Amino acid sequence: MSPAKRLVAEEKVKEMAAAGVIEPSDSPWAAPAVLVQKKSGEWRFCVDYRRLNPATTKDSYPLTRIDEALDHISGSSWFSSLDLRSGYWQAGLRLNPKKCQLLRRETAFLGHIVSERGVATDPSKVAAGRDWPVPGIVGELRSFLGLASYYRRFVRDFATLASPLHRLTDKCRPFVWQEGQSMAFDQLRAALTEAPVLAYPDAQALHHFRPYLQGSHFLLRTDHASLTWLLNFKDPEGQVARWLEQLQGYDFEIRHRADRLHGNADALLRRPCAAQECRYCSRQEERDQVSPDVVVVQASGDTEGWLPLTPMELREAQEADNTLGKVRGWLEVGQRPERSVVSAESPELKSYHSLYSSLVQRDGLLYRRWQAPGRGSDILQLLVPRALHPDVLRLVHGSVGAGHFGNNKTLHRLRGKFHWPGCRHDVELHVHCCDSCTAQKGPNQRSQAPLQQHLVGAPMERVGVDVLGPFPVTDSGNRYILVAMDYFTKWPEAFAIPDQSTATTAERLVEEMFTRFGAPAELHTSAGLDLSSVSRKDPSAAEAHVPLIPR
Repeated sequence: MSPAKRLVAEEKVKEMAAAGVIEPSDSPWAAPAVLVQKKSGEWRFCVDYRRLNPATTKDSYPLTRIDEALDHISGSSWFSSLDLRSGYWQAGLRLNPKKCQLLRRETAFLGHIVSERGVATDPSKVAAGRDWPVPGIVGELRSFLGLASYYRRFVRDFATLASPLHRLTDKCRPFVWQEGQSMAFDQLRAALTEAPVLAYPDAQALHHFRPYLQGSHFLLRTDHASLTWLLNFKDPEGQVARWLEQLQGYDFEIRHRADRLHGNADALLRRPCAAQECRYCSRQEERDQVSPDVVVVQASGDTEGWLPLTPMELREAQEADNTLGKVRGWLEVGQRPERSVVSAESPELKSYHSLYSSLVQRDGLLYRRWQAPGRGSDILQLLVPRALHPDVLRLVHGSVGAGHFGNNKTLHRLRGKFHWPGCRHDVELHVHCCDSCTAQKGPNQRSQAPLQQHLVGAPMERVGVDVLGPFPVTDSGNRYILVAMDYFTKWPEAFAIPDQSTATTAERLVEEMFTRFGAPAELHTSAGLDLSSVSRKDPSAAEAHVPLIPR
């Protein structure tokens, strides 16, 4: 904590101590304090209780959902928002006048702007998403998706727009920012800034038209397919049961109609676009045009495969790659730079620097000369840019002739034509995350019978016995430990013994334990310890005669 924040923290502690909120303590337990700046510029004193929360008794009531709170505002025209000052620290709640708003036509509420017209996004929050820079790592992308997902109800087809970005958050995929991600990122930012005002749900339509609907049969046509099961719901509870109770006074039938045929109710939503070439309309038309034909294609010929790119496209991909672009410059100059020049560069560029003597340029493409084990001549491996790594991995592992082999065979196929630094690790990760391979594999764990719980109802009803060792020999000649525990009381006993023979074990149990607590009804031993032979050979060996009066 900086000196300036430390002064603020000390002042806050003095204020809370003077108000009786806190008191001095010498407890060995403590939690770190954190200062968070408010919108007004003041500091909020917070404490990190994450380690304390798991040991705290949870409240028995659920928290209010934000969407439900927004729906409850339906029908309101005037709004007031009240802020409680330090609500956690006082029983007599006090309002903060600076943050209270009374009798407003619209006000900020939980990151939204609520008004009589409906719910809109908060411009201050949307501005942060509009000015969000292009993510460079997975953490930055997840932060942006978290902000955008908070307003997903304002963005039509949010899941479709954000799917290219969500794919980059997969642990099994390398983080490669391509044109698809850039387009989705720009579309999401534009959609957030152009978000519409959402109207409040009108849940009183039946009540409004009650004079016309009661006593007659009517048809309820909707594009919401899940609503058709409402009247056939078995054992309804909670909110569903209360809705059904209100609907019992009406005689109606629910019928589903596809949304594309629902133009009379969604006329404004399905208004034709006046633009001649609108990419959104063309994309929607392509989605609606479903071909009923089924085409069967039989693959034949060379199944080894190659990248479905022309040499010109491969060269452009290599030139667009930052690392391979520098390698191409080395080869064109004809001289490898000094090691100190690439000391601060990426590990991939350092690897190519070490392989400089084996790098060649043929027909504008970059290759590596490599002599595979068992081959007399060298082969040329194409240097693959980072953007094409997933395509190459799918080609050598999941194409028609690949066969979804394991790590070694997939790596052998890849090295026959391609190369990039760290390809072994990428192959192992791709094979491990392959959906087809995972679906075909059987369970790795052996099927085992569930553990049986032994129920006992009294002390010495069942005693468990086991032997630990061998240990270093003691001065008394003992090198094993005999352990016995009562199943009911969990009382343990441990004795040192010289060997783990049956006679020694039985003698020590009788002399040290059974004479004090009595003989158990059942004796439970491990598979390597068999005491049943004692009673079969000499039944008297299991009995002990202990004199009551010392001699």
